[in-house]
Amino acid sequence: SDVATPLIEVRDEEFVVNEEAIRLLQSIEVPVCVVAIAGLYRTGKSFLLNRLVESSGGFRVGGSIEACTRGIWIWGRPVAHTLRDGSECRIIYLDTEGVGGLEASATHDARIFSLATLLASHLIYNSVGNIDEGAINSLSFIANLTRHIHVHATARSAGESAGAGGSDAAGAGDGEEGDGDADEDEEGGEDDVEASNRLAAFFPGFTWVLRDFSLDLVDENGNEITPNQHLERCLQPQPADSESSGQRNQVRRKLRHFFHDRECCTLSRPVTDEAALQRADELPEGDLRPKFRAQLQGLRRRLGARVGPKTLHGRALNGRMLAGLLRAYVSAINGDGVPTISTAWATVAQAESALAAERARARMAAAVEELAGRMPVETKDLEAELAAAEAGALAQFQAAAVGDAAEGAAAAELRVALQAARAEAVARNEAASKRACEELLESLVKERLAPKCDPTGDEVYGSVTAVAEDWREVERLYTQSAVGPATHATLASHASKALLQCASAALDAAAARCAQREAAAAEREQATRKELEEQRATAVSLEARLDEASRRAAALDEDK
Repeated sequence: SDVATPLIEVRDEEFVVNEEAIRLLQSIEVPVCVVAIAGLYRTGKSFLLNRLVESSGGFRVGGSIEACTRGIWIWGRPVAHTLRDGSECRIIYLDTEGVGGLEASATHDARIFSLATLLASHLIYNSVGNIDEGAINSLSFIANLTRHIHVHATARSAGESAGAGGSDAAGAGDGEEGDGDADEDEEGGEDDVEASNRLAAFFPGFTWVLRDFSLDLVDENGNEITPNQHLERCLQPQPADSESSGQRNQVRRKLRHFFHDRECCTLSRPVTDEAALQRADELPEGDLRPKFRAQLQGLRRRLGARVGPKTLHGRALNGRMLAGLLRAYVSAINGDGVPTISTAWATVAQAESALAAERARARMAAAVEELAGRMPVETKDLEAELAAAEAGALAQFQAAAVGDAAEGAAAAELRVALQAARAEAVARNEAASKRACEELLESLVKERLAPKCDPTGDEVYGSVTAVAEDWREVERLYTQSAVGPATHATLASHASKALLQCASAALDAAAARCAQREAAAAEREQATRKELEEQRATAVSLEARLDEASRRAAALDEDK
């Protein structure tokens, strides 16, 4: 939305992370460029941010001496931005509570500034007027920043932690090492210069904006100088005639040392009328002074050209990673500790790598499911697709994993999970192949062999040889269509059963035919026997009749 929302609120002297803002950050998957503004309270920081984001009411602006911003606020609509290399990012604008507010302590101011510095990839320091001794003095807490931010964990801050081995500095050195006295720092008793050297590598770009600036930028000889030259001159050591001037020189040294990438720009008063100034945030940009508008547009262009993604150890952070760092820093502060970059980074790296592993497993699972929709497939094709899916999942993990996780335990666990997914896919393909091959073979047997095995059918196998001939045709058709690793095993396991059934049917049919032939022969033999008996009976009858006739003839002869 086009309004600001709290990112860190202050309640009972404790920092509270606003979950709504965290969800906004977590929704940003691309690198984030974080522009934070800091400065004395009631100097128009929120007004400037509203003008930078071209909104008249995003960040709350007041017209009294009371501070309007407590904690840190975030602009509700990250701004899409294209970097010089063509990649996409989102610019996030943060407004911080003003330094020196009536309700805040010096420790509170330092913590707010430390958080802004840790989160930002570019820090705007907003002040009114020239860079004079008062302006330098307002940054006195800078001299003790190494007491409020640590690079590595110490005995006082949550134990030794891994992960901070790289540098994100815009440049190396700046020629300031050993510039001034070294005093004892909170980091493990090491001197302040060494601690500052490590810390400077993580600091953002720095722009000092001089508001309501009306002076001529000239040197002592009247030669015109640029705002950047003016800044460098003001940051040079001044004669130290008192303890306070020595402290201001220490601030100058720290500013030069911490912020290697620095510049200065000036903005004239936005309007000349005092009444209009009180409601300047409500005025359309066209109603502001032309000089102010031109300077503001120049600042927008320079920020657009200079701003880059927030990085740690060479890794550009997305919104989710920034949210993780924020939680870790706030947790350390609320626990009366010191934000430690390496500890926070280790926490973010662990969470980000776990998420990367989860997404890689999900990618592999999706690939397996897509394959399952096409199963069964040939083993060589399955292995090729699974190898490509595993390589893609690992590449995705390597690209997203943070820190040592890309080659550490998380990677090893992911490989085990991917191998398990491959084994599952192989098993599913074998099962699918077995089902498909069985269905195919059963269909061919039913179509080609079964009708001839039915003794009630029109055509029944007359011999085992005929069964063997038809089986060879079934094998040929099956081999043409069967797919997957179960092809040969299914054929081997079902062949003997099918052949035995068909051969048995053929033998049964042959036996039935033999029995029929035997029954017919027996019937014919019985008929022949009956016929012979009848013929014998006829012959006996004829013989008896002949005998009777012979006797009668003999008797007649005797009578004669």
